[in-house]
Amino acid sequence: LSFCLNLKGDKPDRLTFVQTYDPNYIHYVFNAEEEYVKHGFFEKNEEITLSGKYSYKWEKQDQNTYINLSTFLPKPDDNGYRDFSVYDYIYINIYSEEKTSSTFIIALNCQEIEGGKNAYFYYYVTMNFKGWKELKISIREFTKNNSPDLSKVTSLCFHSKGWSQMIDPTSVIYIDKFYFVKAKFYFNKSEKKKEIKNEKR
Repeated sequence: LSFCLNLKGDKPDRLTFVQTYDPNYIHYVFNAEEEYVKHGFFEKNEEITLSGKYSYKWEKQDQNTYINLSTFLPKPDDNGYRDFSVYDYIYINIYSEEKTSSTFIIALNCQEIEGGKNAYFYYYVTMNFKGWKELKISIREFTKNNSPDLSKVTSLCFHSKGWSQMIDPTSVIYIDKFYFVKAKFYFNKSEKKKEIKNEKR
């Protein structure tokens, strides 16, 4: 992707669009290259893998409808919150055994509001593919419920039930990597070099 600018009659300059990731702004929920962590309804699978030695397998989604992933998140602060406002995208490397068109919800639960209700973000993932696929989801694509605050995340969950979802008991998925990213964008190489130089000072 490239841009062409023409400011005050100057000769147009062809600019290159570059995307980089700062390791200080990435958080892995799952990383199949690290040690396996037994959790909930996930099973360790060593047959269908992408980048690591294993993947997390989720099946029987009509019975195993809810998975709380909070143990994979950073420790909360004294108020029980985690600040995810720094992140822009969620990436998931996911494998589907069959193209089922079933769905599951990624829910970021946040602060409690008046009346004891929870505020949260949620996003439908549709399994309309077979094999491996990398999903890149902007946080801005999540639907908001009760004005959630990304700086006050309490838990992260998968749901295969609720929100009028289509549950397919035959759906089997595998997750290799799942991570949050803060994306940095540069519009030309000189700008990128300038920022890197400033960071080293």
